[in-house]
Amino acid sequence: MTPPEFSLVIPFYNEEANCKEVITRLVEVLDQHDVDYELVSVNNGSEDHTGMILSHCAESNPRIRIVTVEENQGYGWGIVSGLSQSAGLFVGYVDGDLQISPEDILRVYTHIKEHGEDICKGTRTDRGDGFKRRAISAVYNLFFKLLFQCTVRDVNAKPKVMKHSCYTRLDLQSKDWFIDAELIIKADGFGMRIEEVLVDFKARAEGKSSVHLGSILEFLKNLIIYRMTAGKQHRDVS
Repeated sequence: MTPPEFSLVIPFYNEEANCKEVITRLVEVLDQHDVDYELVSVNNGSEDHTGMILSHCAESNPRIRIVTVEENQGYGWGIVSGLSQSAGLFVGYVDGDLQISPEDILRVYTHIKEHGEDICKGTRTDRGDGFKRRAISAVYNLFFKLLFQCTVRDVNAKPKVMKHSCYTRLDLQSKDWFIDAELIIKADGFGMRIEEVLVDFKARAEGKSSVHLGSILEFLKNLIIYRMTAGKQHRDVS
């Protein structure tokens, strides 16, 4: 079976209020633009009806694949589980909460396909998630730049789309929210070309974010630990 051009991983954790609309809108936009794609929908250990809803979506569309993580082990593990099952020439991921529109996801994918960079990612603009979240993000990105001397502006922004060969080389391991930073650090160390595309970042329409104060402290702790333990490796490959 010929692999699709584009595999998009979407992790869902207790997103019963959002997941059907996310899938429906993505299918609509990608079909309208004749994209050869698969949607790898990850039920990341949800405790609500997310899994059942995703299964119903997949029954009527062979482009929708379901990956089930029985017990939630963290955001990153959902991403890694989905990417490991992705066959596309380009693979990527985005959150399953509609804060990034399908149109912007398509723009990021189209950019990497037309311009040939190794990785293309979003950079959030017109953020609708409030001053507090914007301030936290700014502090995190500042710490990231100071520790790793990397020019990427918005580390955690999605979507992130990459060549399948680059994904394989990166060998992502993070089970938690650090996966975005791990991807950028490794890609920068390997000298991969990273491009950023502006995307609108909307407020959540339904449900609530699973990012909390503990997640932020975990971000910063992981940055420092990674810099101390893997910093030499980062410099060696760069």
